[in-house]
Amino acid sequence: MPPFVAALGLKPFREHLEAQKAKLHHRAGEGIPTHMELDPHLAYSIRSRGESREENWLSWLFEKVLVIMVCFFVCSIVNSMAQGYAKRRQREKQSEDKAE
Repeated sequence: MPPFVAALGLKPFREHLEAQKAKLHHRAGEGIPTHMELDPHLAYSIRSRGESREENWLSWLFEKVLVIMVCFFVCSIVNSMAQGYAKRRQREKQSEDKAE
């Protein structure tokens, strides 16, 4: 992949990480966030403090990629179990055929 393409792809990711770092690090004199600031009912006020549309888009994208990865993982487990079951049935059928 050419370097300029990688730089374009990493820019939103870096900005997202820097915004998350700024949100998570407390500066001197700010104090520790209270439970009221972290209340889910007040999510609008927390979101309005600095999340841009790009961050929302990026977090949405990461969420979808994660869901797809979990789905593939579950499908691979089911596929593996089905292959094992089919193999076991085939061996049983072959042993029955040899016994006859």
